[in-house]
Amino acid sequence: MTLKSLSALAIASILILGTASVEARPGDERGVPVRGPGGDRGDRGDRGDRGPGRDDFRGPGHGGGPGYPGPRPPSYPPSYPPGYGDIIVNLPINQRIYNGTRIDLTRFIDVNYYRGMRVASVQVNARSVYGNAVLDLLINGYLNNSVGVSQYNQTYSFFANNVAIGYGSVELANRGDVDVYGVSLRLSR
Repeated sequence: MTLKSLSALAIASILILGTASVEARPGDERGVPVRGPGGDRGDRGDRGDRGPGRDDFRGPGHGGGPGYPGPRPPSYPPSYPPGYGDIIVNLPINQRIYNGTRIDLTRFIDVNYYRGMRVASVQVNARSVYGNAVLDLLINGYLNNSVGVSQYNQTYSFFANNVAIGYGSVELANRGDVDVYGVSLRLSR
């Protein structure tokens, strides 16, 4: 034999031995059924606990069939659940604000980072100092919402009219003395 035929024979035997020794595992893309828990190859056709039956796809090169389908691409356009993409930004506000004080909430966040995002809601954790007080949410200087604040520490929610960060002001004003323990903004794209 010549050197060419020997090298061709060696390459062919390596390819044959390499493909014959490969055994598929469950979940493998080739879809070749392997021995189930009962020790059989599932050729009985029933669908018991003994593994796949003979009607399963065996994959290309193993008796026909295209094999098990791979992962599907996402549907277009993607459907997102409500609230997907919302960001909660906790502001470092912990202070007592006296009657008639205004706090500009946009100065506590990085306006360049959140520019263009819309304020969906503002949550304030607060309590009144003396009796009852009122918290107002001002957007661009105009009154948007008001909430009565009791003497007990509670969380109050304001729903903004989708003001964009960087293109308007969001302020918290009060009537009466109020202890503010935390403010968080819910931003959406």
